[in-house]
Parts: sequence; C-alpha cells; structure tokens
Amino acid sequence: MNYLNTHNGSGWPSAWGGGFISILLIFAAVDMALKGYALWRAARHGQSGWFVALLVFNTLAILPLLYIFVFQNKSADVV
Repeated sequence: MNYLNTHNGSGWPSAWGGGFISILLIFAAVDMALKGYALWRAARHGQSGWFVALLVFNTLAILPLLYIFVFQNKSADVV
C-alpha cells in the first residue's frame, strides 16, 4: 500500500493529517502574539505609521519581529 496515496476520506492524504494542522495552528498563534505585542508597542510609543503597517500587512510574523528587535527605539522603553 502506498502511504502517500492513502486518503482519510476528507480529500487530503493521511500524511497531511493532524501534524500539518498542528504546526499551522502553532504558527498562527505565534504570529498573532507577536503582532499583538508589536501593535501594542507601536501604539504606546505613538508610532502611527508602524501601527498601520503592522495592522494591514500579513507577513507571517516577519514584520512584527523586525519592528520589535530592529526598528523599535530602545531608549523609548525607559518609562
């Protein structure tokens, strides 16, 4: 029996089952958390351009990571 041609009745091969969906959900949760944190920081520091860019563009957490670790003004963190 060929494993890749085995279907589970949903139209997707069994190899794409729970593992793929679990990884996809983990990526979505991480993306949402990073986006929320980056949006909060941009709003807190009055950076409306970054806020709009982070809100509009879906970049799979790349833009929020760049904002948080590269472009965020580190001296603005001191309250």
